[in-house]
Amino acid sequence: MDNIKEILKDRGSIYGDYQDVSRVSQHLKSTMRSVENWASLDNQKKESFEMIANKIARILCGDPKYIDNYRDIIGYIQLIIDSLSYTDGASDVVVSKKTRVKGVWQ
Repeated sequence: MDNIKEILKDRGSIYGDYQDVSRVSQHLKSTMRSVENWASLDNQKKESFEMIANKIARILCGDPKYIDNYRDIIGYIQLIIDSLSYTDGASDVVVSKKTRVKGVWQ
């Protein structure tokens, strides 16, 4: 039990007070869920955005210089990008707009 208390104390110094993080995270998530487009997102995108909201809350309530939170955000975004790379109807702009049709980028 002492080990868990030490871990929580250490994490608190990085992420901030859990009550504060929870409050900010839930406000961000509530705002995201209130947007009309939320219902059209698949579970992977919803989960990624909710995890990102938690990471943002940790940054705002804890140590904003803790780089790993930013890496985690990039990771969740990369998971969405990877999924969209195989999704018909997805679009991307690199030099020109491309659309995926029947598994082929055009």
